[in-house]
Amino acid sequence: MKLLKYSGLSTPHQQRAVRFRAKIPVGRLSAILALAMLPMTAHAEDFNGTTFLQWTQAQQDSYIQTSVTMAGFIASQNAGNGAECLNNWYFKDNALRNKRNASLRSNIEKFPSYHPAITILATIEKNCGSFTFSD
Repeated sequence: MKLLKYSGLSTPHQQRAVRFRAKIPVGRLSAILALAMLPMTAHAEDFNGTTFLQWTQAQQDSYIQTSVTMAGFIASQNAGNGAECLNNWYFKDNALRNKRNASLRSNIEKFPSYHPAITILATIEKNCGSFTFSD
């Protein structure tokens, strides 16, 4: 298993949180993630890119970072270099993260009828490859 490394973590608590690796079978991990996403899916019918773009930039950035972090967690549980790619593509530094947020926001503007999580995942996969699950 690979860890997703975040730059800029200064406190020991933050560093321990990143070093934590759950050894959870992929099937259980999928169930846990599905349950964690229930609050989001409850509003999925009415939520799309158009709704997302009405939020403030800070709210959009928070949503994007949360989505990319979740993708990073999934990538760290799979074989391959997806977690490392995602770390280099998004989390390397604040300037890069701001650039990626702007790019992701632009992609969401291009596809406003889609759920923003789908657009974010498609962009991540375009840059870092498919998220193929493996044990």
